[in-house]
Amino acid sequence: DVESMSLAKLISKKEEIKSLLIEYDRWFYEQHRRKPRKPEKERIRPYYEYYHATKKRIAALDKCGGLDGSWVVVVSSGSSYVPGTNVPQRRRYDILAELDDLSQLKAELFLLRSSLRVFEKDFVKTHGRQVSTPSDIKPKQKEYARYKKVAKMIKMMEAP
Repeated sequence: DVESMSLAKLISKKEEIKSLLIEYDRWFYEQHRRKPRKPEKERIRPYYEYYHATKKRIAALDKCGGLDGSWVVVVSSGSSYVPGTNVPQRRRYDILAELDDLSQLKAELFLLRSSLRVFEKDFVKTHGRQVSTPSDIKPKQKEYARYKKVAKMIKMMEAP
């Protein structure tokens, strides 16, 4: 049930299902040398429905606050993200330590990506151009650096 999952678990499940769906498309292409059409994807509809339910729950958590990129609750491994609780909130880069749990790292990467996308969209609205120079990212320099580091850690953990 996606309603009772922690944010880290939701993100992990979403990535897992997405990988399965991509793998199905690859397999189908190898067999038929074309992309599958809608009727041919009908047999994997439950996976699509679960994927969309997971995305919807993540978006709902976003609307509750907490994924907006400015303030989040990040708790230790095994705990849940619960919007609306009285947990004192601190800036993400003050609270996050080096995490070794892959699902927690993926959750952190998702949060960082969301925050940086918001920043980049606001930058375009304000300046009429894309972020392109080191001085442009200065307000979010720590988050960009952490994003790169976390992405690299995930890549290393997932490597065979």
